[in-house]
Amino acid sequence: MRRRVLVALATGAAVVVLYAGTSLGVYTAQHSADPFQQNVATWGRNHRLGFVVNRLERWLHSHPPSAAPAASLALAEVDAGLTDATPPTQPSATTAATQPPPSAATSTTMLAPATTVPIEPAPIVPVISPALEGEGRWNVVAQLPGRPVVWSTSVRPLADYGSVVATAAVFDAGHLRAALFNGPEIPGGKGWNNGNHVMKAAQPSLIATFNGGFRFEHFKGGYVTEGRTVRALRKNEATMAIDRSGRLSVGVWGRDLVDDGSWVSIRQNLPPVVMDGAVSIKKFPGTYWGNDFHHVTFTYRSAICTRQDGLLMYVAVGDVDINLLGRALVAMGCVTAMQLDINGNWPQFDTYRGFGEAKRSPVLLDRRMSNAARYLRRSDKDFVALFDPETLPPDTVR
Repeated sequence: MRRRVLVALATGAAVVVLYAGTSLGVYTAQHSADPFQQNVATWGRNHRLGFVVNRLERWLHSHPPSAAPAASLALAEVDAGLTDATPPTQPSATTAATQPPPSAATSTTMLAPATTVPIEPAPIVPVISPALEGEGRWNVVAQLPGRPVVWSTSVRPLADYGSVVATAAVFDAGHLRAALFNGPEIPGGKGWNNGNHVMKAAQPSLIATFNGGFRFEHFKGGYVTEGRTVRALRKNEATMAIDRSGRLSVGVWGRDLVDDGSWVSIRQNLPPVVMDGAVSIKKFPGTYWGNDFHHVTFTYRSAICTRQDGLLMYVAVGDVDINLLGRALVAMGCVTAMQLDINGNWPQFDTYRGFGEAKRSPVLLDRRMSNAARYLRRSDKDFVALFDPETLPPDTVR
């Protein structure tokens, strides 16, 4: 009898292992462009093994960054095939900016002034000496006729943790059309117009793409798009919102951004990391910032923020915990900041060569990023795409 029980248990265990191995193998094959470790973690979370993944990530990412300065930066490439070959000649000049969306209740201490925006952002002053070649200097990586719209740079933003390297992409939301795209895992569901990749009809007008936020089990905030409320919005959450004109704004829901019916897409992700130009995480105790376990998880993180000059900035920085992320964002000039996705190659910002052509060639912002074609082929999670509004076919994206 005992032997039969043991055989039955062994058989059951073998079946479970075989099923798990087959399921994981299929998932990995379907996501072959992503790192194996990331696929294992995602598969585990999809199969209710998040508690196991959390413990493994705690073990893998428990070592703080070094004080020794990094010997190189992380900017992947600066020539992204500009749409207009004429660069600006007067970086300090200003031009009239479009007004912020009427739903943005702003103050000059919270968000950027609405009167002018710079032809290009001011350089980020390096905090480590000697500075590396190009550190903090902006490079134009995408521009429309007569005007740059995306710039990139890389810096070591923390003097006491010199090994931490950040890359940033600043973009002019007033001259771009933003759209939120929806993955089969996040937010899930069917029938999306903006599905798991940028549709072929919109690709010739594509300027840039970047990742969204956390999996739904890791935050309490809202998600609204294409007329659907997938998750209810929460006050005081950091928020990306796109209005009817396609302009993207970043702020705190209920403070900087209000529900006046003008928004077509809203994506929240935790409380703000930075408010009024200062790290704000202590104002939100108990927040799950990404498996931090009392701030001991140091990993690759991404964020988006408003700047005082009226531009928006995407930042990828690593390896940092939430406090060091906030410090880095403040050092780089963020006024209000929202953490986006973290770990593996989920942080991703792309520009694209071949503007106006049917076939686009993606260019990653950071050498630590991978799977460059993700947003042209398939993304399991939500992401934001930025387009040229003048050439984007009407009613292509929502």
